[in-house]
Amino acid sequence: MAALLAGGAVATFAFLLAQVAASVRERRSRATREARVLRAAAEEVASSRATLDKTRKEAEGEIEALSGGHQKLNPLTPVQQKAWTVLVAEVPDPLLADDALLANVREMAHLASEVDEAIRSRENFRLLYPFLDPEYDAAKLERYNNLLGGYDQLIAQKGKRLSRLMEELEPALRSLGASSSPKSLRARVTERRKELPRG
Repeated sequence: MAALLAGGAVATFAFLLAQVAASVRERRSRATREARVLRAAAEEVASSRATLDKTRKEAEGEIEALSGGHQKLNPLTPVQQKAWTVLVAEVPDPLLADDALLANVREMAHLASEVDEAIRSRENFRLLYPFLDPEYDAAKLERYNNLLGGYDQLIAQKGKRLSRLMEELEPALRSLGASSSPKSLRARVTERRKELPRG
């Protein structure tokens, strides 16, 4: 009987040890996945920022050309910020624990959406205005230039704010992806997950 109890205790201990080992492996695996997601998000921010800087430079060049009475009507490239898409699928715990950084990532996604929408509106205006205005005269482009310049200024202004935010976020996401998760992080993350809307 003692041998049977000893065998049961050993089996129970082995089972518990296997569970602990599996839990540790799962945590390490999750931490590795989260670090990769954060690095991928940082890469997306860097890529989008390069696109944004090119778009801003084109918009600013066009503002200058239009104010000088010249026409320089280039299509502008949308930013198409994908970092939020990468992060929102499963928000990494280190990001979830940092309220300020999470708020900045959300603001970046919102601003990128506004810039892209302004670019789409500008492109529709640029292409369709001559056909929508019954008094459009190719020789009198002042009104058209003023309206198009307004779009360019909006894009340049919002793009400048977005570029500054991206400049701050890229290294923050990289560093967050490189750091390990402390124990206190788990408690903050657990509380934050409870606050997130369900469904």
